[in-house]
Amino acid sequence: MPRRRGGRGVRLPAALRLATLTAVVLAATAGCGGLSQTRLLGSDTGGALTSQGFGLVDEIASSRVDVYRKKFPDVDLRINEGAFDAQQFLSAVASGRPPDLVYLDRELIGSYAHRGALQPLTSCVDRAGLRMTDYRGNAVAQTTVDGTLYAVPEFTVVQVVLVNGKAAADAGIAPADVDTSDWDGLAALGEKMTKQSGGKISRLGFWPKIPDFLPLWAHADGGRLLYTLPRGLKAVLDQFGKGGESQWEVVLAASVIATIPMVVVFLIAQRYFVQGISTTGRTG
Repeated sequence: MPRRRGGRGVRLPAALRLATLTAVVLAATAGCGGLSQTRLLGSDTGGALTSQGFGLVDEIASSRVDVYRKKFPDVDLRINEGAFDAQQFLSAVASGRPPDLVYLDRELIGSYAHRGALQPLTSCVDRAGLRMTDYRGNAVAQTTVDGTLYAVPEFTVVQVVLVNGKAAADAGIAPADVDTSDWDGLAALGEKMTKQSGGKISRLGFWPKIPDFLPLWAHADGGRLLYTLPRGLKAVLDQFGKGGESQWEVVLAASVIATIPMVVVFLIAQRYFVQGISTTGRTG
């Protein structure tokens, strides 16, 4: 259930080589610690802590931040509000100034972890005394790459199937007969509960909520969707990578070269563009 998984807090490396996606982790920040190389746990906490992808959109989010600030008053918590933005994240990584924490979907963790953009949380979790066995195994598995923990799952939303008792009774169906694991049964159930007259449907027998829940149904059928961002990112970077290391200088240089002809054409013909715009819509 990709879209129904909550955001995840992930620690990023303290420093990264300029214009690359591969992390250069300072020894003092291994496991956890921000750009200021300060500890996030213990009595000597302090310094700046920046985040990306976490917004103060409701009272719950604000309350959690308030609790943290009261517990760690010496930490300068800097929250860049808004949803996770892959372009903004990659730009920060390429510039060598990534956030300390990033809040994103679990589906993206593997892609960034393989590139070295995320720092393992193993030592940080051990120091905090977190028992990963308290979390659901499937959620932890999604935040673990090659046996190494890169994120702590925040929550998992359980989807509930609602059954209209009156509609079920009218069709002679008991709520217990609704089994989402039996696809043939669902099709038959949906046909029996559907109401239509004159080619117009007045009631759907079963609504799978497609396309919103397409990833959920695909997963339930044993499949897995091709997620555009991580797959597309890997495909692009592999074209310019060498030994698994992304060569961002090549990517940026190619982008500039591709842009130059368009700029030249615009500078030469801009007066014609302006003339065409100004005369558009004229009559007579």
